[in-house]
Amino acid sequence: VRWKDQFTPLMGNLQSTERPNMGKDTRYARKWPEDPEEIERDSQHWKKAAERGDVTAQFNLGWCYRNGYGVEQDNMKAFEWYAKAAARGHADAQFNLALCFKHGRGVHQNSPKAAEWCQKSATQGHIDAQNHLAWCYEHGYGVEPCQEKAALWCEKAAAQGDECAQYNLGWRYENGIGVEKSDSKAAEWYAKAAEQEDPVAQYNLACRYEKGT
Repeated sequence: VRWKDQFTPLMGNLQSTERPNMGKDTRYARKWPEDPEEIERDSQHWKKAAERGDVTAQFNLGWCYRNGYGVEQDNMKAFEWYAKAAARGHADAQFNLALCFKHGRGVHQNSPKAAEWCQKSATQGHIDAQNHLAWCYEHGYGVEPCQEKAALWCEKAAAQGDECAQYNLGWRYENGIGVEKSDSKAAEWYAKAAEQEDPVAQYNLACRYEKGT
């Protein structure tokens, strides 16, 4: 199994309603301003909204402190605001809080806590959290290793269209890791990843066609 280097903090949109963004929508396409005054206005706006209890603003403010966006970079404050939003069920915040515990950003490293918050986010349908939770079960990071659970969370992310998860699920079916071996299902998931321009999936699929499997 291979894993994307994708587990990095994510940026949210400040919304008028408290509606968490899920899955691929968390990889925001919005181009953030480069003008220092506009950046300052954004961060101050989010700070005021966060202090009033807006959960998305709390997540955004955590991101600002993590990345030094309009404020002085501060991992401890990032952790604090991620924790506030995560406790209220914000999936992106839960995932980023898991990263804080995983990498020791603003808090001591704690693998069980990292897996716990990753699970909370993954349960809400967060694709990156689902991928990461599969990795946790694959390697026994903060949880008891379990290939079946790794495959389960991998399949959830794959079903949402994540090409890395689709490739990994194809690999699992090809090798019978955590799932019953199935050449047809391996080819099916490799094909889905290949359609999304995943080069390794394309290569593996070509090899299977060549062998007639």
